[in-house]
Amino acid sequence: MVILFSSLAGCAALFQKDELTLELDRLYGNLPSEMVWFDGMFQTWDENGKWKVGYRGRQYNWNLAELVQPPETVENWMELLTLSTQYRTSKVYTYPGGATFTDVPDPVVAMEALRLTVQERCAKPITFQRLDDDRASPYPSVIFFISCERPAKGVKGVSVSPDLPESQMHRMFRGRHAFYHIHRIRHAPTLDQATFDRWASGLKALFVCDDTVPGQECKKHKKP
Repeated sequence: MVILFSSLAGCAALFQKDELTLELDRLYGNLPSEMVWFDGMFQTWDENGKWKVGYRGRQYNWNLAELVQPPETVENWMELLTLSTQYRTSKVYTYPGGATFTDVPDPVVAMEALRLTVQERCAKPITFQRLDDDRASPYPSVIFFISCERPAKGVKGVSVSPDLPESQMHRMFRGRHAFYHIHRIRHAPTLDQATFDRWASGLKALFVCDDTVPGQECKKHKKP
């Protein structure tokens, strides 16, 4: 009986993997037209052309791009800009290291989860500021700042780097088709006020748009 149960469990896992693969093939074969527009952010920061893609990757329904300012690299940086998109799927699929979702998460819920994660990885109390919370938009979003002066020993991961302080500013959007997360990190225990304000202004200039939704003329934002 135990052997039979184990065999059936293996078959179920294999079927689920095939089902997810088929759904992802359909997703990436016809991506939603909804997207985040970044031009305003880079123009506000006056940093057009300064950022270069250091890494771009995809895992299941999750897409990631990491940008650096040369000569820095994704292996050795003082500042990192990360653009992340997670598309929703028709059902929840669990895979090693995570899971998909059928409903796009609330940005405030995701913000709180990240705040707790950073606090767990920091040896001292973090600094946290919630800067903007747009609940009225068709694409609700939140902007917030977190800094960690001294990471806990043995910490690994991008949220808090080993042995280096971090100041992070984030914007999260809840789209109709995906969850969007844009954040900028500097290896510094804090930011001066001018830099803080400039980062916040750039993130506020971001917006989500979808040409298939009446009244949202995304193409008018494109450069000639």
